[in-house]
Amino acid sequence: MIEDRLTRRALLAVGGGSLAVTAIAIAAPAHARYQVAMTDAQWRAKLGLERFRILRRAGTERAYSSLLNKEKRKGIFACASPC
Repeated sequence: MIEDRLTRRALLAVGGGSLAVTAIAIAAPAHARYQVAMTDAQWRAKLGLERFRILRRAGTERAYSSLLNKEKRKGIFACASPC
């Protein structure tokens, strides 16, 4: 079925759009992507040492220390940092 296949024009349109979005995202300065800009010292004071290590330095929590380990209710749970 020819109608079910992507045409060259459609493929180029999707690829070109993706390339344009990527170029815009890369061109934006790093400080423009975040609404909050704080120094490490400010983050450390706001979060505390353990949360700072986990959220800002890509650390990990101690195994089985999460309160959600035994959570059985239905729902959507999100992590503290933008994953």
